[in-house]
Parts: sequence; C-alpha cells; structure tokens
Amino acid sequence: MVEIMAADVHRLLVDVGSEPAFVFANSGGAPVGLELVTHHPQQVQTLVAHEPPAAALLPDRPAILAAMQEVYDTYRSVGIGPAMQQFLAVAGLNDGPQPGESRLQGESTPEMLEAMAQMQRNMEFFLAHYLRVVTGYQLDIAALKAGSTRVVVAVGEASGGQVAYRGGVKLAERLGTEVVVFPGDHGGFATRPAEFAVTLRKVLATADA
Repeated sequence: MVEIMAADVHRLLVDVGSEPAFVFANSGGAPVGLELVTHHPQQVQTLVAHEPPAAALLPDRPAILAAMQEVYDTYRSVGIGPAMQQFLAVAGLNDGPQPGESRLQGESTPEMLEAMAQMQRNMEFFLAHYLRVVTGYQLDIAALKAGSTRVVVAVGEASGGQVAYRGGVKLAERLGTEVVVFPGDHGGFATRPAEFAVTLRKVLATADA
C-alpha cells in the first residue's frame, strides 16, 4: 500500500513538472514520502517527514504491532468508533481533537455533512487497509542516506513520548541528522498553523541557502 501511494505521487510529479519538488508529509503520509525518495530521489529536493510512525525502528516494535493488530480486530468486530478510540490511545493521541469531531457550531450544511461522510470513509479505509501496513513499514535507511534528497525529520514539541514522535527521533538518529522540532503536537499544522508555517519556511529556506 505504501509502495502504491508512493508510485502515485511519482506519477503526479512527472505530470506537473520536471523541477525537484519540496514535499511535506505528516504521520502516515511520511512513509509514502520516504518510499518516494528511496526510489526517485531526483524528484524531491527536500522531504520534511513530520512524525513518521516508524515503529519498525523502535525497540518495542513487537508490542506496537500487536496493539495495532488489536485495533484492526476491534474495527472488524465492533466498528470504526471503538477502533479509533483504541488507536488514539495506543498512539498517544487521545488528548487532542478526535477524528470526525466537528469544530463548527450551528446547523450542519450539506457541505459539512458530505465532509463528515468523507472523513468517515477515510477512517474506514485507514483502519481496514493502511494502519497495519504503515506501522510495520520497513525503511531502507541505506538508500535514504545515499540518495540526493535532503530528508528532514521533524517532530512536534508537544507530542513527546508518542509513537510517531519516538519514530521520528529514531529515524533522524539512524540517518545521522538532527531532528527538527516544530510547534504544536502531531497535527501542529492544524492547531498552530501560523507558527508551524514559520518553522516550515525556515526549514525549506535552509535548503536554498
């Protein structure tokens, strides 16, 4: 699944232009970005991999993978809601806004209802097809180090101890680079967008220096 998504991004970049791209990828999207630059480093000048759930690099990998299997089993047996609650607890994300939780007040418009329905479909796809794959994804550290892409591994300042934070720290360590701390938590681009954008601009500007 990660390989298929990375191949889709590769084809998209071929279609939109020939210049190397700047890519930001968060959470489960980060392995897709890392898979892309593993095989097509010439397409990406800088990849910012923010909080990749690189459980394969962690010492407690067996326990994490077993927990994600339990999340999947919960989804199959009792549905999306209980499974997502279980996933958030395992990932350490249950203190933040819940997936599908509306921040809008007042009567729902047709557009809002469709957006909520799409989010529901996204969560179902995530649980059914992506959760276990992305958690167990095996990174090719040697290829990432040898490639021409500048890989910047980032974590959120407020997400210390969570699986994706620890995965990011371990990935940077394996690549021999310094992890970059961004404002906010796992979804800091949404909770603290202005400060997050400032840090991201600085990271990308460094690539041009």
